[in-house]
Amino acid sequence: MADTNEQVLTNNKEEPKIIIKNVFNRFLDGFRNWKYFMLVVVLLFVATMAFCVWMFLKSHFDTKNLNERAEELYNLKNYNTSILNSNNSIKNEITSTKTLDELIDYNIKIDWMRQGFEDYLKWIQASYDNFLSYILLPSLNIWKDPFLGEIDYNMIWKRFLEKNPYNDIDLINRRSDFIKDVGNDNEYNEIESIELWEMVEVWEEFYVPVTVSYVAPSYRWFLLLLEKMSVTSNQKNISLLNEFVYNMWQVIKSENPDEITKAQEIYTGFSEDKALWYMLYLWVKWNDDYPLVTDDVVDKTIRKIVVCWDEDSIEYCYYKFRDKYRTLPGLAYTIWLESNWSGAAYLRTFFQNLPQVMKISSFTYDWETVKDMVNFSKKQYKWSISFNLYGDWLSSDEVVEIQDLLWWMCLWEKLTPESALKQINSKLTSIWKDTEIDTYTTTRLMELESLISGISSSFGGLSNYKKVVRTFEMYRMLNEWNICNI
Repeated sequence: MADTNEQVLTNNKEEPKIIIKNVFNRFLDGFRNWKYFMLVVVLLFVATMAFCVWMFLKSHFDTKNLNERAEELYNLKNYNTSILNSNNSIKNEITSTKTLDELIDYNIKIDWMRQGFEDYLKWIQASYDNFLSYILLPSLNIWKDPFLGEIDYNMIWKRFLEKNPYNDIDLINRRSDFIKDVGNDNEYNEIESIELWEMVEVWEEFYVPVTVSYVAPSYRWFLLLLEKMSVTSNQKNISLLNEFVYNMWQVIKSENPDEITKAQEIYTGFSEDKALWYMLYLWVKWNDDYPLVTDDVVDKTIRKIVVCWDEDSIEYCYYKFRDKYRTLPGLAYTIWLESNWSGAAYLRTFFQNLPQVMKISSFTYDWETVKDMVNFSKKQYKWSISFNLYGDWLSSDEVVEIQDLLWWMCLWEKLTPESALKQINSKLTSIWKDTEIDTYTTTRLMELESLISGISSSFGGLSNYKKVVRTFEMYRMLNEWNICNI
């Protein structure tokens, strides 16, 4: 029985080999047969002819397509510069450029030159971007230091009213003084009316429209105010200011490097230039006494501007300076004086009295003859001026930055009307759950809830400046009513 099983297994193993051998033998027999051989040949011939026809048609159409695009193919080697030759800016340099490689090299050269000009422009604008802009275009974000980036979260309530230069009373007082005081004599311009319109915030700037009507007692006062207003409403004057500060910057860097190094030690992380600009800003803004700007620095700055280094011709040097800066008489005719000469002190006073950038919208004037107490007749000039006072705006990112800071100071989340109301409701809920209800506290909280609900209803449509004011108002109320961090 065992032998029979082994025989069956052996037959099963050999069976596939037999089948393959039989199929192979049949194929050889069929191939030897002429009829099958001819069939194979015909099939191979048809396939070969079909492939040849396909290749012929493909080559034909490819050649036709390439011929139609011969000009494009030519331009791969020799670029058509006819359009560039018609450009007045580059036609003289592009005439010899034919190939793509030459055009790419020229483009690289242009990029290098463009970057060089941009770097140079940034360099010569450094005095404006890092110093003058903070004076001529004061920021609407009065809570944030422009150099240190620190936010003064204590500027609320009384301190806010004292420090805020954009409240109506302060604006009216400063604009009135600006119009009235134009000379050192006893006379002054008489304000008849002054109107401030709603502050307008636009992209990267804001402005306050102002209309003033006043009476100038004489033609001289008429001209003095005109000169005063032209200081920052005239582009040429702003350029002259930038040139002066730029040259002073260069002189200070060469004359007082040790003082700049000391400033860097105080303000860790500041570059040499940033430390210098910050010290100049403090020198002007807060009367801080830094030995950066000296009379010698001012003298060398003047000489550098007018390219005049001959010690024997000092009067001529100052004459050249006065002639160049005659449209800024407040600078040209004070800083150079040799009698009791204190150029640094005059310069700081000049910068402190600089008005922010303004744009005159319209002005009209008329005159009338009046008589004084001794019956002496004289002319008075009646003016009406409309102008915009410009400054640096307060961005949406700065609003969020302040909200985030007050988050840490109060609610541990971004301080918004919604988060404030959520905190108040949480406090009210905890009081109502108490068996002994504090009526006084509950009444105060409900009053606070009503106030902040009023802020919330209009918060979305407010300008960025007013959003920050409302945010600080909420912070003050929450802090004073012990709602913070509960």
